[in-house]
Amino acid sequence: MDDSEISSGALTGNDRGIIANGLRLGGNLSFALLASGLFLRVEGHFVSNPRLGNILLNAGLVALLATPVYRILTTMWLYWQAGNRRFAIYCMISLIVVAASSAVGFLVRR
Repeated sequence: MDDSEISSGALTGNDRGIIANGLRLGGNLSFALLASGLFLRVEGHFVSNPRLGNILLNAGLVALLATPVYRILTTMWLYWQAGNRRFAIYCMISLIVVAASSAVGFLVRR
């Protein structure tokens, strides 16, 4: 990374790779957990612990919901490191909106 990339505050190709790899990992992990949990729920009589399917389904949903949060946090940190405070603050605002909407969804569900 040269001085012009640092001073411009733009994300580099390596930064985009970090974000893309995290999103890929989160998507694949959530798919694997959801598929395994669904299989165990459908074919639960083959498993000694029938609740395992529910546990895997819940873990898959958590991984699925955590993936965009990872992207926002990583992007915020990378922009902050690059010196682009404005976009880092935009990411913070996005994170606050996601957290607030999750909290409202959790409270309404009860």
